[in-house]
Amino acid sequence: CNMMRACAFLFIIGIFILHGMNIVFVSCSVEPLNYDRVHFVHRIGRNYLFRGNDPILNNTFAYDTLISYLRQRALEEGNSTMPSLFHVVDISLLNPNQTDEAPSLDIERKFFQMNPSLGSLINWPIIGDLLGPYNYTTPLRDELAVTFPLWEHDHLPQKIETIHDMLRDQTWTTPIAIYVHCGHGQDRTGEMAGAYELQFLEEPFVKLWCYNIALGMDVVVNENGLLWFCE
Repeated sequence: CNMMRACAFLFIIGIFILHGMNIVFVSCSVEPLNYDRVHFVHRIGRNYLFRGNDPILNNTFAYDTLISYLRQRALEEGNSTMPSLFHVVDISLLNPNQTDEAPSLDIERKFFQMNPSLGSLINWPIIGDLLGPYNYTTPLRDELAVTFPLWEHDHLPQKIETIHDMLRDQTWTTPIAIYVHCGHGQDRTGEMAGAYELQFLEEPFVKLWCYNIALGMDVVVNENGLLWFCE
């Protein structure tokens, strides 16, 4: 057991060292807001959850375009008409320390600072996991899976619980639409949205995995993050 804990500790330290060195594991740059990347995930009462890519067009936060995309996806994929007014909770998974992502994040931040009545920004940078569960022996993998919420850098269990609590809260003065996104809406977004769907929608893992692959998920560290969550 001591050896297992030592290996787990070294693994965690490795992730922090790599992050500190700013080694980039995710697709570089961001993609302008793209309807094909935007998808409905879940609805609880008046509140909605969507996934997608960077909500920026021509160096501007594309609020009106984003709203129209969310409404259309709610109809197409959620069989639901969104309320006439809602508050956007923009959960950006972009990394403020990456030079190719910081400008987009800054545009998002400034938009909601200037328009607080339209929504708010939450920045949760997502890294993923360098090694997946099947890189380890079964005993060590099992121990790491049990302690996953304690060592996992992205804190997926805590973050998706926060998202679910926000959706369940029907006391908002204005309904909310949570928009989870990274640069391309595929890898980090797939890790976060996938974990949510596994936990709260009880989607079969194979179905969810195939869906993420179909949407373009192919960055190994984010696939590893989702695999660890499934453990």
